Amino acid sequence: DDNNNRVNLYRIAGERDEEWLHDEPADADSNEQFLEYRRIHAGLLRLTEIGGAEAASAVAEFFSGHMEHVRPAESSIDALAGIDGPEAEAKLLAMTEHPEIPGRFRTRAILSGLRNHRSMEPGKAAGLLSERVREIGDDLHRSDETFAIIEAAGLIGGEPAERLLSEIESALKDRPFENRRWFERDILSTRLTVAPEKADDLLRERLGNRHYVTAGGTVIGSLDPNLDFPAFAKKERAKLDRIGEAVERVNQAFGSEPVKFIDITAEKLDDAGWTQNGLYESAAAVVHVENPDDLAQSAGHEACERWQSKGFVDAAMARQYLQLMGDEYQGSPLEKFRLNKRMSAPTRAGHPWDGEREFIAELGSTLLVDPQQIDKLFDRNEDKAALDALVYLKRKLEARRAQ
Repeated sequence: DDNNNRVNLYRIAGERDEEWLHDEPADADSNEQFLEYRRIHAGLLRLTEIGGAEAASAVAEFFSGHMEHVRPAESSIDALAGIDGPEAEAKLLAMTEHPEIPGRFRTRAILSGLRNHRSMEPGKAAGLLSERVREIGDDLHRSDETFAIIEAAGLIGGEPAERLLSEIESALKDRPFENRRWFERDILSTRLTVAPEKADDLLRERLGNRHYVTAGGTVIGSLDPNLDFPAFAKKERAKLDRIGEAVERVNQAFGSEPVKFIDITAEKLDDAGWTQNGLYESAAAVVHVENPDDLAQSAGHEACERWQSKGFVDAAMARQYLQLMGDEYQGSPLEKFRLNKRMSAPTRAGHPWDGEREFIAELGSTLLVDPQQIDKLFDRNEDKAALDALVYLKRKLEARRAQ
């Protein structure tokens, strides 16, 4: 789903059958084919879970043999970064500088290594990414790799991250607003995390009076100078505050890479959406939706959805997804998780269950935004598998916060 320039990073690997190594299924309408992708994905996660030198060698060999296929290659990098041990780390670090490896895969190796806390010197990682920014050049505003570089900068932190983000902003400054906005949103949210002590000056420079800071510290505003945000916020403050509360609850639960900026858009877009470190809500949707709780559910969904692309889904969750999915999209037990089941007014909300991205979005927002909805939606006897998935997510989040 690339309708809002989101980074679509399904992790696909685990089988050597060429039929499953293409970027897209041959038959986009085939449920079975999509489900087979998810099974391959679950197999890769299981390999990461098993770990060890042998698994590291197998994943590295897979990558070397399939660099021409972007998604499987990126998936194998993620798998390698998730394997503990010196063999896997050495192979991953070698990828970050290998001259024969395409640049986007070098970026992916750095990002995956940072996500998994591998031994990367911040200044060196930032330097390698800076080289990649220059290599991408005029295509920076058209590349999903730019999102990955911004996300990596947030994980690097400190002065190296600030310099890298400034370099990206400088390279994008002459691009049309509608192109650069996606990246500016992520950069602003990332800067608020990397250098919170500079927030007041940053917000004054970038947004002027087109923002406010919620009680929980989230910035809600608009990058669009044509939106009269002060008047809009005065009228819709209660709704905006509920959006902020939902996002802050998700931020606290996941514990890292928070959404610090929610961009209110004036142009006609999806009602809500995400990039790697930021969210957006359309002003029209905020006005149209009468119940603030419905907006909170939608924002919570988007905030949770980002975590599939950050490697949060593990082997157990992938198996739960496949178990709940069954053999079809419609009528599976996953239907009870749908966003529109939790909203008070009729809505179009609720995507097809096309992968673990929607699974973590709906599972997480069900658990975190309004847990009382669980008793309304799920029967303790009939929906045991779904409730088991919610319990597993709760325990996984608790373990994450305890680290």
